[in-house]
Amino acid sequence: NKIDITDLEAVKELFPRLTPHFVIHAAAYTDVDGCEKDADKAYKVNALGTRNIALACQKLDIPLLYMSTDFVFRGDKEIPYDEFDEPAPINIYGKSKLAGESYIKSFLSRYFIVRSSWLYGQWGKNFVATILKLAREKSVLKVVD
Repeated sequence: NKIDITDLEAVKELFPRLTPHFVIHAAAYTDVDGCEKDADKAYKVNALGTRNIALACQKLDIPLLYMSTDFVFRGDKEIPYDEFDEPAPINIYGKSKLAGESYIKSFLSRYFIVRSSWLYGQWGKNFVATILKLAREKSVLKVVD
């Protein structure tokens, strides 16, 4: 089912009809540069949308698995981050995803937060497909570090 997660009433109406045992929340506004240009959209989707999902899970007393991002960290650590590292996002995307995490921790007792640096599939936009397409079209590529 498709749903606008920024619409609290739509989320609250849909979840009970689905009777889920758990929710995997992977919806997000992931355009890092776009988030910098439109912080309101980033927070609306990544923070408030996540809040809405968490509230629906709370009402149904079900666990939530949230796909977050390693952008919640500064990015300057020379070894991989772990769950004990303190988040310190340096851009709007990371800050908005961390705000979503905070809502989850506030409303739910049963949750999992995955801070992945890669999440892609064959549908929709993804980094690998985008880079392959750009490599065919351009001689020089610019990529977020």
